[in-house]
Amino acid sequence: MKTARILIIFNAMILILALSCIAFAEQKSITLPKGTNVEKIGQGHFKFKLPNKQIVEVKNFNPKTGTIGYVSIIDPQPPGKLVASGKQGNMITVRRLTRGEVKKFPPTYHVMIDDEPIWLPATITYQIVDETNPYPPGKR
Repeated sequence: MKTARILIIFNAMILILALSCIAFAEQKSITLPKGTNVEKIGQGHFKFKLPNKQIVEVKNFNPKTGTIGYVSIIDPQPPGKLVASGKQGNMITVRRLTRGEVKKFPPTYHVMIDDEPIWLPATITYQIVDETNPYPPGKR
């Protein structure tokens, strides 16, 4: 009886530890400022070109809910250099726009994704999968 109780408590502690690691996974964010351009690659697959020439590529993106499956941040120098990547992202914007309201603002204030206007600046938060140091030791 005591052994069974100890095993149950031990298994419960392992389960709690495993779930807490998932819940407290490190999150990062990147802001899409005004002036960001968007390029549609495919269904739910977009590239945001920031004014500083960085590229934020999102996959499995649903503009209605703001959920993102995968995020990649690519630096322009050297071309195609992966800076960070993540999963389980969300896009958060401070204002919801209707299609009628879009006409009142300059095109640099929003981007259109599948006929859904996204107000800029918008913030993408994601859980880190792989982060590459842009400055490896001894190479600055």
